[in-house]
Amino acid sequence: MTQLRVEQWRDVAAGRGVPEWLLDIAGTSGFHVYFVKVAVLTELVIAVGLLVRRTRVGTVWVAVVFHISIEIIASVEVFSVIAIAALVIWVTPASNDRTVVLTGGSPGARLITAAVRYLDWTGRFSLNAVPGGALGLTLVDRDGSVEHGAVALRVILSRLPLLFLFVAPFNLAGLRRIWDGRLGNAFDSAVDPADLRPVSRP
Repeated sequence: MTQLRVEQWRDVAAGRGVPEWLLDIAGTSGFHVYFVKVAVLTELVIAVGLLVRRTRVGTVWVAVVFHISIEIIASVEVFSVIAIAALVIWVTPASNDRTVVLTGGSPGARLITAAVRYLDWTGRFSLNAVPGGALGLTLVDRDGSVEHGAVALRVILSRLPLLFLFVAPFNLAGLRRIWDGRLGNAFDSAVDPADLRPVSRP
């Protein structure tokens, strides 16, 4: 079945930029003997991983990549869209349960503000601003834990649906150090909660 699907949509996949050598491999019966097993195993891993809180974010990332890859190679169309859209089920239903505190009026501050305002489609963040001063970023999570600077930015961006695929891997231990090391203290700032004022959302 998977081999027939790849053969049927080979021209479409080639038109989307899939290399010919990859399509040649994907068109062989030997490839599909293993591919089907890996696909089924991946689906089972996704099903179990979503049930465990500690593995959920990583599992969602794997699921998105998995279904995008299948769509590119075999064009399963509606199934891929539904499968990715269904991942929203695993978003915690409480809205505005994380608070983003942003200081400064620099272009960087305005960019972060726009990202949270317009890309927070699942309503996770309550955005607050402190006018003036140096660029600073603080995140108060739903459990009361507080993150500052580059760490806060990494967590915030990895929770925005449109940026999740690109930023979420940086929450892994090795890549996390690269992200935090590159950005350093560029977003560090001390914030007095008394100065907070809400930023209107669209």
